Amino acid sequence: NKGPNTAEVTRTTLSCAGAPFHILGVAAGCSTVGSTVNCDIGNITKGKSVEREIRIVGDGLGIIACTGAVSSATQDPKVGDEQKTINVKIK
Repeated sequence: NKGPNTAEVTRTTLSCAGAPFHILGVAAGCSTVGSTVNCDIGNITKGKSVEREIRIVGDGLGIIACTGAVSSATQDPKVGDEQKTINVKIK
């Protein structure tokens, strides 16, 4: 959280699509619905960060595109950095 305030009632979402895959495991406080993982993080004070481990296993060749997003009940003064997409090539 880059601030200036505590991010309250924070939630992260990871959605993946593309090559065949399955979600092998998620961290405590996270749940899976289809190919989406939701994690309820709680409050994050200014200057702090939180990590959650999610294990995804490719079941075939191709590219898996995963988009991670974060939301909070606190208004974000810097709009536009709430999500990121990565592409993972399965060989």
